[in-house]
Amino acid sequence: MDSRLFKVPAVEIVVRDTKWAEEKGIVSYLRLSLCLPYPILLVPVVCGYIDSDGYNPTRTLSQFLEIHYKGAPQKDAQPLVFVGKGITFDAGGISLKPRAGMKLIRGDMGGAASVISAALAFAKLQLPVSLAVRTPLMLMENIPGPSAAKPGDIVYAMNGKSVEVDNTDAEGRLVLSDTIYASTEYKPHTRIDVATLTGQTRNSAMDSALGEIYTGVFSSWDELWEQLHEAGDHEFDRFWRMPLNED
Repeated sequence: MDSRLFKVPAVEIVVRDTKWAEEKGIVSYLRLSLCLPYPILLVPVVCGYIDSDGYNPTRTLSQFLEIHYKGAPQKDAQPLVFVGKGITFDAGGISLKPRAGMKLIRGDMGGAASVISAALAFAKLQLPVSLAVRTPLMLMENIPGPSAAKPGDIVYAMNGKSVEVDNTDAEGRLVLSDTIYASTEYKPHTRIDVATLTGQTRNSAMDSALGEIYTGVFSSWDELWEQLHEAGDHEFDRFWRMPLNED
């Protein structure tokens, strides 16, 4: 995969494998995406293909996708960073979701799709900014399996913090926590994480809170929130700020 995918200049695409993630210490991601016949918590989607020996069902994808768009005039300009969640099917793992409407959970890759689409728009419009997109290209499914994680398991994140798994349907925050932390190496001026928040109901947690008109936003930066709010009203793609404080 390279810049020919976009057919636009100033774009670099890098696909990172699990060996790279191990070297970087992205450990909670690795804990959730080990490429084993029955990986822990996240079971890789089997990408069957035809080769000279016939059908081969063993090819799996568990990778980080990076997209770099270098449109800023200054080569050393601080980038804007997008992080997106890309789980292709989230049944909840051992903490299984209710069956009603479960087919809709294929949309749990919506965050990754959004940031990749935004990167394509940046590049095609040739915006004068530098952008780094990092998303776990998690062509994976969170479903029950013989080696699935169990409530009570302990996972260690990239920053050294230990995390107890209470609900295996909360896999996204573990993977994204490492991805967000790893993106600090870019020294971004702004970092935006886009992800679905599905929960244990037919509707997503954000749908339950806000309905289908608004997108929920957690932001620690008032100026960024104001810009998002203004842009959302202008395009009728509205945002609603959610509480974010120590309480």
